[in-house]
Amino acid sequence: TVVVTTVDGDGNEHTFEFADLDGIGGNEPTIDTIRLSKGLHSVSLAFYDDSDLDHDHEHEHGEEEEHGEDITAEILEEMNDHLICFTTDDILEVLATDKDDNDLPIGITSSWHTIGLGTISINIQLKHQPGIKNGECALGETDIDVTFPLIIE
Repeated sequence: TVVVTTVDGDGNEHTFEFADLDGIGGNEPTIDTIRLSKGLHSVSLAFYDDSDLDHDHEHEHGEEEEHGEDITAEILEEMNDHLICFTTDDILEVLATDKDDNDLPIGITSSWHTIGLGTISINIQLKHQPGIKNGECALGETDIDVTFPLIIE
């Protein structure tokens, strides 16, 4: 599961989710459409391993468990080996705002600047690049690859 949290210039926070609880194959993933107003947005990502989550049973407190293992912390612990890559249309500029120990981007936090209106998509890839990270997305293995529909209005 990938959770995208956006905060616009007025401080309004919105959360969008891509969830594929049974992994590749099986049931289709659920994908929220990201909606952005025109302007600058602060964005943070969270990654969860929800493969062991049982959504049919409630916890002892009577609440359904929202997410499984939070792997965002692991990505940050190994930040020198991970890069999040964003691919989108030219009406949206994305810039990672966090850096690893080598001053290279990570991508857990980023700035999204809308420079036009329209319906596009954004692809988010988590790349695993141990010992080879140089800020380029072509290197390493892809751990996560999700595409969200995105509307700028």
